[in-house]
Amino acid sequence: MFIRNIEIPVEKCKIFCKINETLLEDAFNKIHFQIKSFPKGSIINTRNSTCNNMMIVLKGIVKTELSDLKGTTVHIADIFAADTLAPAFLFGKSNFIPVDTLAKTDVKLLFIPKSEIYKLFNLCPQFLTNFLDLISTRTQYLVYKIRFLSFTTIKGKLAYYLLKLSEDQSSDIVKLNKTQSELAEDFGATRTSVARVIKQFINENSISVTGKAIELCDKEKISEYLKYEDHIHSWK
Repeated sequence: MFIRNIEIPVEKCKIFCKINETLLEDAFNKIHFQIKSFPKGSIINTRNSTCNNMMIVLKGIVKTELSDLKGTTVHIADIFAADTLAPAFLFGKSNFIPVDTLAKTDVKLLFIPKSEIYKLFNLCPQFLTNFLDLISTRTQYLVYKIRFLSFTTIKGKLAYYLLKLSEDQSSDIVKLNKTQSELAEDFGATRTSVARVIKQFINENSISVTGKAIELCDKEKISEYLKYEDHIHSWK
């Protein structure tokens, strides 16, 4: 869909779903917004920046990272084209972005100021419904990510990750959508360390690996890895 000669993938944007295109185009003609481009590797926002705009990725991939007190950088999530960046931090008393956001590829973003978002809520009631659904879903993901990052060992993180995949895919044979390098980035570890732990799981007959498919051969044993963490005794 083109609005003011700008292509916006509204058919893929969850924030715009179920909104009549004519109504949406009319609404956009009544608000102010900006389009900004960022080259690969550039910083979009730094941690604790004030979130004054709804940001929608029109092109490319944005990655979010968080550094701990030791200086270790942990990958939080990749935000793809048609996704919304940090919507849950647009409102509230402390509307600060809690992570660093960087352009993983060349990126083009749509910026809609907070004041204009209020207008969209009135102009398109479905937009408000979509927004509430979006921030609820993101909050649920953040709860999972916080629990995941609370594990201090690679074994604990891998066990939690595999058990969560098994639940989401309703199968003891799960399909990985990430490479070992990407898992290492998520775990805040090196690829070699992650590969070593996966090999340990295999040698202990906890899992078997065929390509990108992993079979959880012994869920009880995998759950045992979580008990090495002082603060948790169950993966759920």
